[in-house]
Amino acid sequence: MDRYGATYITTDGYEGKVPNTYWFCGSDTLLVMLPGLGYTNQMPLMYYVRELATSRNWDLLEVDYDYRAVPRETTSAEWSARFIADVEPMLKAAISRGGYKKVVLAGKSIGTSVMTSLINNGFSGNIAYVWLTPLLGSKPVYDAVKSHTPSVALFGDADYAVQNTDLGALVQGGVKMIVVPGADHGMDIPGDVPQSIAGLAQAMYELDQWLTQHVDEVTV
Repeated sequence: MDRYGATYITTDGYEGKVPNTYWFCGSDTLLVMLPGLGYTNQMPLMYYVRELATSRNWDLLEVDYDYRAVPRETTSAEWSARFIADVEPMLKAAISRGGYKKVVLAGKSIGTSVMTSLINNGFSGNIAYVWLTPLLGSKPVYDAVKSHTPSVALFGDADYAVQNTDLGALVQGGVKMIVVPGADHGMDIPGDVPQSIAGLAQAMYELDQWLTQHVDEVTV
């Protein structure tokens, strides 16, 4: 990423400042990376999403919150307030700095709850939504996926987070589904490393095609 400059966006979050890296090269498109609870932006799924972005010379905002120590008894409203306080100020700061015409939100697992909280708090614009192993068992997340386009949902058919949900209604609503057979919530196929890698490769190929159609080829 030699062509990129990098800096830290300093904003106050729910309990202090949230680690992040803002990579910029003068693009009109910003990818915002919202990782999982223990699945960081350096892990395979997020890493390759970032690679798809850098291959397009997009700017990046990698948000590196760590919510593993948040008490289990935290309410949904408290979670949402935390997500908004931690992410929205730095996101607005990045957009203000870069003057972006397009924003791509990419969240993994709990990151899809962060996306949902931002949406429900009024964050809007020319946005494409990438829902990675989305928590579709959560009604707010499901409703956000269903009602916001363009959206792509990427997950494995063995992922606990998508079981017993009406995927057909999402497809009918225009959501693109990228499904990896046998993959779990970590996008692994247990006991089969070659198939895990092959499944991720196919998923990234399909996501690449979707980004071309719904971001690259969109004129603003």
